[in-house]
Amino acid sequence: MGTWTNGPDGRRDLDVVIRLKGASAPLAVIECKDWNRPIGIGLIDALESKRRDIGASAVMICSNSGYTADALRKAARVGIPALAALIEGDNRIRVVVKEQIYTRMVEFIHHGPNLHHQELNEAQKAALAGAFTKEFTYAGKSLEPWVSGRLLNVASVATRPKSFQTKVGFREPIEIDVRGIKLCVSGIDIRAAFTVQWMTQVAEIGVSHGMYDYLRKVLVIGPGPHQFHLKNVNSETWGEPIAIEDVPPRLLIPLDQRTVVGIMELAMIKNIPQADPKDAPDLQGYIATEEIVNEGES
Repeated sequence: MGTWTNGPDGRRDLDVVIRLKGASAPLAVIECKDWNRPIGIGLIDALESKRRDIGASAVMICSNSGYTADALRKAARVGIPALAALIEGDNRIRVVVKEQIYTRMVEFIHHGPNLHHQELNEAQKAALAGAFTKEFTYAGKSLEPWVSGRLLNVASVATRPKSFQTKVGFREPIEIDVRGIKLCVSGIDIRAAFTVQWMTQVAEIGVSHGMYDYLRKVLVIGPGPHQFHLKNVNSETWGEPIAIEDVPPRLLIPLDQRTVVGIMELAMIKNIPQADPKDAPDLQGYIATEEIVNEGES
């Protein structure tokens, strides 16, 4: 740290140098700047020249005052990472990182189970008439958290409105209780539909200890326990509504189909049964088939 090396035109100062043991040329050089103004394109030009002069495999820059737009464009073009240290509670850190964040507001229009059963007698028909999901029980436990879990499985990964059915078939009929009346059920279909409204706002990013990568717009956190915070987030309105065409395309990929990890987003799901899926009856061993049938956008 804070060393010098010889270049074609004389000695060059180096803030942080990483070398392989026994190697003469540096593997990487880190330039550290604690200025009162953002780093401009001139310093990126100089750092790119220094990389060529000393034969470094990689160089990067860490600024405590941010970067100008043209500096970031040049850094992106020549492959120089532009970083900033973030340490909450450390008054030496002057960098304030603000990011546009996006929130999915998923709201169910309707949902409900449809039981496959034998022909009903009058008492069974009366018990089913107007029954709520929570009144269907198996082994003394309500089916409502079981239904809630399957609704969440679809809604939690969805990025667009959807109408669907979750169709579950049992290996053999199971006995469901509805208002004290027994039904032999061979399968359960859950039909549902929801809308998705995207919201956006600007939030401040904070972390107990980490680095912010301006070019990739990601927070880099090392091993060990750390705390990550989003500050000044309006959790009442969640910002301003935006059309789906204005959402970054990477966020419209369903969560279960993404190959890129590390994308952070928030979601709120409304009009879903307020039941914890962990309280659901254990039906897994009886399930022979389960599929989700899409019926289009809601």
